[in-house]
Amino acid sequence: MMVMATACGLLPGGGGVGGGAGADPAGPAVAKPDAEMRPDLLVIDPAEAAPGDVVALTFPEETNRGVLFVLDQRVVDDTWVSRFFLTSDGPGQGWERQWWPVDAAGVAVPDIGVGGNGPDRVLIPDVIEPGTYRICTGNAGADFCAPIEIVGS
Repeated sequence: MMVMATACGLLPGGGGVGGGAGADPAGPAVAKPDAEMRPDLLVIDPAEAAPGDVVALTFPEETNRGVLFVLDQRVVDDTWVSRFFLTSDGPGQGWERQWWPVDAAGVAVPDIGVGGNGPDRVLIPDVIEPGTYRICTGNAGADFCAPIEIVGS
């Protein structure tokens, strides 16, 4: 595994941290339109999870990525809306898995480069609603995603 530390990046937003965020007056954040579904680059295990579960992300091609991931919800057809930011324990022991609503204010994430095939584990938010989602890399250059189904707890 390769880990490279550079800086911190402030996430866009406007609410609280860890699940108590206020509503975004501009409406939901439309997901990055250029993020591609690439289950060949990102594998989620298990592919069906409940709120509060931890899922493992593996990278068969050992794709470089950061610790930031985005949890997008499918709302209509192929329209995706970003709901949560997730940070992984990808750099190894001592890295805390966390999540924030996309409208959280004052959240900074270290710009850490991670290599290897993982697993990078992320925590599924305990306040998430059941539905069809995808987890996408959040700072990997060209962002890519894989599907996950969230079921009731």
